[in-house]
Amino acid sequence: MIGNVKTNLEKNLRRAAINEKPQQYIEKGVKFSLFTAIIFWFLWSLFNGTFIEGLIATVLFFFICVSAAIVYPKYIARKRASLVEKDLPFVMLGLSLHAKARLTTEKGIEKIAKGSYGIISGEFRKVLEEVRSKGASLQESLLEMSERFDSRALKRSVMQIISSHENGNRKIGAAGLKRIGRDELSRQRSESREFSGKISILSLMFIAVSAIVPALFQSFMIVGSTFMRIDFTPLQVIAITTLIIPAIDVGVLLYIRTITPEFLK
Repeated sequence: MIGNVKTNLEKNLRRAAINEKPQQYIEKGVKFSLFTAIIFWFLWSLFNGTFIEGLIATVLFFFICVSAAIVYPKYIARKRASLVEKDLPFVMLGLSLHAKARLTTEKGIEKIAKGSYGIISGEFRKVLEEVRSKGASLQESLLEMSERFDSRALKRSVMQIISSHENGNRKIGAAGLKRIGRDELSRQRSESREFSGKISILSLMFIAVSAIVPALFQSFMIVGSTFMRIDFTPLQVIAITTLIIPAIDVGVLLYIRTITPEFLK
């Protein structure tokens, strides 16, 4: 099991463009988690928590931080895959036009590399450098490029580019590239409609957290304290209203940004 975790972490680090070995990355993650756990214990003590509760909470927080450090490369790998897929439809349509103009696949890739297609332009420049400077074949360089990203759409597109390169019929190759480009545009439109439905609910949630919850809490503290005993110290009330609730607001905004497709940003 540990071997599988190490293998997956190594793969995710490579796809996240983090140039570290799994062992070195885990060591840094443990050190950072230990540092944040100490800060967490200090903050816990400010709220007059008991020693045992604070120790248990700190240990749990430490393991959460370590788990987050292990998952982080996978998140970055997916982020990079989304950035690639953002411009992928236009890249494929552009290559289709270049194929119709009877340009070679290498020339078409060169034009994309010189264009403004985000991260794909940089990756295509690496492909051309491997082909022209290191003597690698175009097919091998393209396949290696696709392995640097956790994207099925990119792998499918790369296979179509290779097929177009190996196919002597320019018309058929251009049609295949165009079909992939249109399929990716259709997928993006579908994701856009799905996100529109989610953002409506999330907007209501943000309004509730940022306006309704603070008002209810403050009303409860003001009215409730007149006829019942409330176990909140003044420091805790100030921390909840000025730190915790705004932190929840920020968390909702970050979540909305996280689930927003890259092509809509």
